[in-house]
Amino acid sequence: PYVFSFCSPMPRQGRKRKKTRTEKEADPGERQKKLTPRCFVIKRGDVGDRIKDLVQDFRNVMMPNSAKALKESKQNRVEDFIAVASHFNVTHLIIFSATKAATYMKLARLPQGPTLTFRVDSFTLAREVRAAQKRPQGSSRDFVTPPLQVLNGLGGPKDSPEGAGG
Repeated sequence: PYVFSFCSPMPRQGRKRKKTRTEKEADPGERQKKLTPRCFVIKRGDVGDRIKDLVQDFRNVMMPNSAKALKESKQNRVEDFIAVASHFNVTHLIIFSATKAATYMKLARLPQGPTLTFRVDSFTLAREVRAAQKRPQGSSRDFVTPPLQVLNGLGGPKDSPEGAGG
C-alpha cells in the first residue's frame, strides 16, 4: 500500500544561500597604523620651566606618533594615562621627573612591559639651538615623519672596532 520514491519529483530551484561576512576586513593601512609604536610624554611632580620645555621638545621629536597637546593636571596619576593608553593604541610612556639631585627620564612599555630609568645629565632645548644658529631653519613639515633610531656604535669604545669613534 505504501510506495517510497527515492527520486525527487522536481529539480531544486535556485542556489543555496551563502552567509555574508558581517565583520569588516581590516585594510593593510589600518593594520599598519595599529602596529605603529605610539607614546605619551608626560612630566611628574614639581619640575622647572626648562623641564616643561624639554617635555614639549620631546613630544615634537616623537611626532607624529605622540600626543602633542596632551593635557596634564596634578590630579592625574600614571595609572590614568595607562588606562587610556590602550584606547589610543599607545605602546610607550615616557615620564620626566626632577629631584634636587638630578632629572630623570623613565621609559615604560605598556601595558606591563619593563621600565627603563635614565638620569639626564644635561640637555639643550630646541629654542636654545635655534638661538645659537646664524640662520635657523625650520618649517611646519619638520615633524611630519617619525624619528629614525640609530643604534650603531652606542656600546662605547670597548665594543666598537679599532679606529671607529664610539
